[in-house]
Amino acid sequence: MSTTSQRTQDLAAGSADAVWAYMTSVKSVKKAKGHEEPFSKEKLYRSIQAAVQESGLKDGSALRYSERMTGQVMTRLNVVYDGVVVPTTGDMREVVSMTMIDNNLSFVARKYMGYKQKLLPIHRDQPHYGHGISVRRYYTAVGVHPYSQIEWGRRTAWIKDEKGRAIFEQHDVEVPAFWSQTATNIVVSKYFKGKVGDPNRETSARQLIDRVAQTIASFGRHDGYFQSVEDADVFEAELTHILINQMAAFNSPVWFNVGVNPHPQC
Repeated sequence: MSTTSQRTQDLAAGSADAVWAYMTSVKSVKKAKGHEEPFSKEKLYRSIQAAVQESGLKDGSALRYSERMTGQVMTRLNVVYDGVVVPTTGDMREVVSMTMIDNNLSFVARKYMGYKQKLLPIHRDQPHYGHGISVRRYYTAVGVHPYSQIEWGRRTAWIKDEKGRAIFEQHDVEVPAFWSQTATNIVVSKYFKGKVGDPNRETSARQLIDRVAQTIASFGRHDGYFQSVEDADVFEAELTHILINQMAAFNSPVWFNVGVNPHPQC
């Protein structure tokens, strides 16, 4: 190769790098301990690729999904962050997992969250009270379970592709009667634990909400967050009421992992 040709290629590569640096607003990521590290697109791609491959997608499919989702994540990051605000590792994980969900790859999102899990919190073996918070009731009453105050129904949840073909379907799922069909489709297809058809697959919104609310309350009991047993019971009842009545909702990693992984990343 001639010197001139080499110089031309070097200039082209340098220009491409300059354009990429200009277009990319995310320059660094804030780690859990508070320090910042340079953002690496290659590291992002490798973590997505690892989750895709671990989920069972191989060869060309794994490559296509990994490249496509990396590009989509970069687009989202560049829209949300302006070069001044620095995303945390948690922000990055949330953008990646939501991108996977939007591509109808919630099973890959679960693998990704497991792959990124680094810190394993250790909970006490026994409940611990006396140095935590007190919680009073706002929506619930003593002796009345939140589920008994709403009407329930049975439905079929489904997700269709652009051609109208079913890519997900689960029959006879139990949800509150006031939930919309869209809410039912999203919750059942993305957040119910287990594979469709498996005997251990969740079939009711009660199971999903119980899994999350009871697990979080249990962590609080064992880690000393509550002043008394009664405070813990009130917290669990209030959280159950809030979630089943759609007054608030957790982000996807909570629904994926809490009550499933012993040390959930959420």
